[in-house]
Amino acid sequence: MNEKTNKKGFGAWFRDNWKNNALFSTGIALIVMVILQTLALGFNYASFGEWFGAWINNWMNILRNNSSVGIIALGMTFVIISGGIDLAVGSTLVAVGAITMTLIDAANGGWLGAIGLTGAPAYIVAILIPSRPASFSAASTASWSLRARFRRSSQRSVP
Repeated sequence: MNEKTNKKGFGAWFRDNWKNNALFSTGIALIVMVILQTLALGFNYASFGEWFGAWINNWMNILRNNSSVGIIALGMTFVIISGGIDLAVGSTLVAVGAITMTLIDAANGGWLGAIGLTGAPAYIVAILIPSRPASFSAASTASWSLRARFRRSSQRSVP
């Protein structure tokens, strides 16, 4: 810390750490989220144990509902770190989710739901059905063909 920060007090120290220390700002944001979630949950429970159980269940639901996005983000992080780029992950996630729900939905003629196959086994069957996983990603095919076309056009000599 510099001399100027020491003289200004807590506000200057906080701003300096917020701007220059990513771990500090992320930790403060997490603490604020936990406090807001605790206040939103309320305190109208018979015991602390019941409140704490509801609090833990709420956090588990948040993590469970965002796990697919987190897995995709982790994969994209590794792709970007390795120097590549893949724009097809979002469209692939949506396409696989839509096809899986269409196959499982018994009310609208989904054949997995109609035969009584639901839950985790239905997801496994729905994921294993496609013979070519790349066929779900139109964006991947389009980006591959555009990349090949760009390579051909960039290799031409300019007169």
